[in-house]
Amino acid sequence: MLLNLNKFLQLQKVSSDAKLLLISASEECSPVVHNLSEFMLKQLGSDYVRHSFSADRYFNFQIIQEIIQSASLFGDRNFIEVNFKTKPTLEQQKQLLNLLSLLDEQNFLCLSCDKLDKKELAAPWAQQIEPAGLLLNLQGDANESRAWAIYLFKQAGLKIAEDGLDLLLSMNQNNFAQLQQEISKLCLLYSAPYEIILADAKANLVDNAQFNIFALSNAYLSGDACLANKIFINVCSSTEDSILVLWNLAEDIRKLIRIKGALKVDHNFNNALNGLRIWGENVALFRQANQRLAY
Repeated sequence: MLLNLNKFLQLQKVSSDAKLLLISASEECSPVVHNLSEFMLKQLGSDYVRHSFSADRYFNFQIIQEIIQSASLFGDRNFIEVNFKTKPTLEQQKQLLNLLSLLDEQNFLCLSCDKLDKKELAAPWAQQIEPAGLLLNLQGDANESRAWAIYLFKQAGLKIAEDGLDLLLSMNQNNFAQLQQEISKLCLLYSAPYEIILADAKANLVDNAQFNIFALSNAYLSGDACLANKIFINVCSSTEDSILVLWNLAEDIRKLIRIKGALKVDHNFNNALNGLRIWGENVALFRQANQRLAY
């Protein structure tokens, strides 16, 4: 059965017919892939022995077959993870298909690999796997980011308001590692049951999507000292970054001084910007900064 992430996370119980989970995802989705294995094991129950393998192009599924055969002798229930760095080779695809008939209620196989495209999903090996289990093809898009965030908050016993969630997602731009880190931080700050509102998100989140020197400039020009300090501490992580911050700060101060001088002659603010290369939203930011400064 081919599922998207949202439908997969809504599973209340794994069908007894499902003996395998195949997760296809790019490297950017690796934090999600790891947690989905945990989710699957939790769905199955705690009485499974876990076996984990990191597979390259030389990996042989014979070792999986041996685990399954030993399980039939001793009555063990096995949760077997095989994490491919890329994708199964043609030979490995054949070996995998030969394993399907051995999988049963005692042995569940969780397989992850690099993202499969439409052509690869239509290949015979993928088509034969689908009826035997669950096939999850992660896109790494905004919809999956939203579904994943809601799931993580739910696991912590928390809720987040829609506008707060929108802010969280916009600040991380489908970067699942950063998203998970920010959610973990919020889960430490607030105890269940609690609904995180927009003000909470604004106070505690770092804008990873716009976390740069220009964002620092926007923060101090708009008068947001708290945000400017937060960005400053994180941006100045190297000597090169510090030099760029000083250069940008000096440029902004020079422009503000010239604006103040021009306004003494002509009170039209737009005329005061002539030659300063200030456009778009920066016009409003420099207007705010000018109004706060006495010079």
